[in-house]
Amino acid sequence: MVCQGGGGMRPQTCPSCGHQIREKINDRCPFCGSEIGRSVTTAGSGSSRKNARAALVIASLVLMLAGGLFSYFLAGQEEAEVNSSVTSPTGRIPSSFDICQHHMTAVLNAQEDLYATRGRYASNVKELLSSVPELDVRCPMSGETYEMTIQGDVIKLVCPSHGLSQIR
Repeated sequence: MVCQGGGGMRPQTCPSCGHQIREKINDRCPFCGSEIGRSVTTAGSGSSRKNARAALVIASLVLMLAGGLFSYFLAGQEEAEVNSSVTSPTGRIPSSFDICQHHMTAVLNAQEDLYATRGRYASNVKELLSSVPELDVRCPMSGETYEMTIQGDVIKLVCPSHGLSQIR
């Protein structure tokens, strides 16, 4: 006996009773009530598999594009952070002269800190470095050590490369 309802579906055969089935009811044969597995497919199932594959391919492409854009913008932020750490408050990239001046100010500040704790300045650069080893006492352009002279409470620091001097 063949069921005539349900237009467009491919007839299936029930494995228990052998009837041809066009529509199943709750995954059961309408004639004998036996369970019919989900392996019994309809005519449109091939296209739904193709649609599922296409959706998977599209989702993969979208994820790869999103990952690429994220990496691009993250790299741009890191570059901006590096540039901002190198630029001065005025927005320009400091020259070796500016960096040298900054180093010299740090040396003079270290001398003042030493005076506050010991009651005297370091008499030379080596003594200062023994107290503050992380201090950079060299010109960034030439690598030459700054010349330091102390007369009473006056400290004079000179860069042999730039001829720049600071007095405090």
